[in-house]
Amino acid sequence: MAKRRFKIIALVLSILVGKFFLAFFEIPRTTQDRYKRSSKTARSAEAPWLAACLDPIVSVAGISLKDIGKQVLDANKNFRPIAKLKLLEDVYEAHHHARLLADKLMDRAKMSQEARNIFVPSISIPLIPVNATEFQHLVTSVLSDATSTGVSAIHAEPGTGKSVAVALAMLTWAKHNPKCITVLIQENLNLLKDFFRVSDEAYVPAVAANLFRILSDAGVRLQVVLDNIFDNRIGQDGQMLISLARAAFLHGQVVVVTQSREVAEEVGLLNGARTRVSPQQKCNVSKYRWNEIQAYRLLLNLNATAKLKD
Repeated sequence: MAKRRFKIIALVLSILVGKFFLAFFEIPRTTQDRYKRSSKTARSAEAPWLAACLDPIVSVAGISLKDIGKQVLDANKNFRPIAKLKLLEDVYEAHHHARLLADKLMDRAKMSQEARNIFVPSISIPLIPVNATEFQHLVTSVLSDATSTGVSAIHAEPGTGKSVAVALAMLTWAKHNPKCITVLIQENLNLLKDFFRVSDEAYVPAVAANLFRILSDAGVRLQVVLDNIFDNRIGQDGQMLISLARAAFLHGQVVVVTQSREVAEEVGLLNGARTRVSPQQKCNVSKYRWNEIQAYRLLLNLNATAKLKD
């Protein structure tokens, strides 16, 4: 036990030195940028005792692991009550089915701010992720733009931490926007069947069209983020995106996150005014690459996590 305490004390000192080094060299932001940037980081759903050990350490730099870490766990669990809804078997019952789904979503959203985010499937993010990257700011900006409806596409090169940035942006967004429900769908477009609770993928457009409108009429904006699904090409799934664009047009938003500029532009041309490359997207994608300070922070965080696990 004494040896373990000594290791933790040594780790505290190394993290503090690293944090002060980063703080010394980081460029100050404007007041508006500081408001948009999250001051918190997060943890994975694994090894909660690690966050308990780290929280007093990183809080010195104004970061709380426990808060966002809990939100990650909650967002993973928030799909469970929805999964209990019976699958739609008859497309002619789409409106009634969408009403039941909307009621479940709104009932949970009223319970807590954590219920405004839903991760499908469950995800895990690093114990101490690199926070406030340029791509995270882009996602936050897109989610914040209530004038954008239909489908918006954003892109950045591989290796920019897009998936973690999406999750962190969603968690921060939910804290300040009680009238919005955001759903993250990762890796597989077939998971839309799970979220909309339909037995056949062909029923997704009918349920989506009703669900977006029902929630909008109730003053709730539904946003669906599709991450790591269209990294190479759209192909036959283009028709599903067109259907989602029609469903969300005027009522909500679907955000396509991809590593390909060509795919993003293809999405933007799918269906006239209903689809677009997000106006917040910077033409110079090198802007989303990590700078030297962020890379150093990643190594520091990974080293801290490895030492505690050891």
